Amino acid sequence: MTRIIASDRQRECRNLFKAVAFAKAINNDPEKKEAYQRKIKKGNSVFRSAIKEYMANQRAVLKDE
Repeated sequence: MTRIIASDRQRECRNLFKAVAFAKAINNDPEKKEAYQRKIKKGNSVFRSAIKEYMANQRAVLKDE
């Protein structure tokens, strides 16, 4: 896929997939995970909540531009 030229919108959407790296970083660090666990409701997944937060923040940034 090196010859494909992505549109600006496609590049913006691909940046949302960085949410997985963000969530993994939180989930793999015990201190960050514990702090995040206190922030979310009981029974919710830290990983899924981190992805949700990251994507919401990115969409807000994209809206502002």
